[in-house]
Amino acid sequence: LCKTAVSFTSKLLSERRHECTSHTFTPFWALRGAMFQLFGDEDDAELSKTGPSEAEMIKQRTAAAEDVVVLEVEEGVPELQRLTLLLKRGQPLQKLSALESLSRTVREHEGSACDQLLQLVASVLAEPSLDESCQEAAAVGLGELGLLLEPAMLELRVLPPMLKALQAGADASGGSSSQSLEDAVSEDVLRAWLGSLVALVEAGRLSADAMRRTVLPFALAQGEAARPVVSRMVCCHVLGAVAAGYGEAGGICEQGTLSHALALCQDTEACVRACMGLQLVRLGTALGPQRASGNLLSELMELTRDEQPEVR
Repeated sequence: LCKTAVSFTSKLLSERRHECTSHTFTPFWALRGAMFQLFGDEDDAELSKTGPSEAEMIKQRTAAAEDVVVLEVEEGVPELQRLTLLLKRGQPLQKLSALESLSRTVREHEGSACDQLLQLVASVLAEPSLDESCQEAAAVGLGELGLLLEPAMLELRVLPPMLKALQAGADASGGSSSQSLEDAVSEDVLRAWLGSLVALVEAGRLSADAMRRTVLPFALAQGEAARPVVSRMVCCHVLGAVAAGYGEAGGICEQGTLSHALALCQDTEACVRACMGLQLVRLGTALGPQRASGNLLSELMELTRDEQPEVR
């Protein structure tokens, strides 16, 4: 019986070998579509009894190969166009890469050529399910553009998404009694946006008109008593940045703005009082010796006697 079986097997292999040499070779990727027809659910169930399903492994590998097509960007595409494509239809990791190289790309091109790209960044930031790492990368990337773009472009394409993101971050903290920015929702993202805005304002890269018309109204709205604690702290930081970057020209010395700033020194939350206290030196410098020796000095002296040691 063994000799018969060996003889039969040898004959069968010989016939198969002949068939293979007489047909044209069909590459693996041409058979991908037929793979799924080779294994059905019943076959998978039967094969899984003895270990990992070969059918399942083939399906996973085939699906992964097809997914690669979605991630592909043709070679030779100019960098600006490549980033635009990635932001439009890229996967989260690709969008992150595009956002991280934003400042480098703008540095290598004219600001006007990047207008469409910056518009696209704003639309990406509006996506409700955008990964936090992408948000943080966008915050840092847009902040770095402060030294690269003209004020008009900054006010048109960079400032609006910054303020919108800060507003969203403060709103996300809700009615929380968070005692610092560290306790805020999406701490890293909120800090990144605040840091970029403060750096932009301190450097004086926006027009004084933009300060009075856009930035100061935003800050004062965040500083309302009904706003969350984190929002009021954002107001303190922005007011200090306006005072440092623009002085009286930025509108920080106007009576309504100054009164609002000094009122934050009386906030019910110690962290807000401490945060505003740190900005009083900047406000005093913007006001000048005579005006600073009035209400601002009185508030400062009162803070030195605050019941909370961190405020003092």
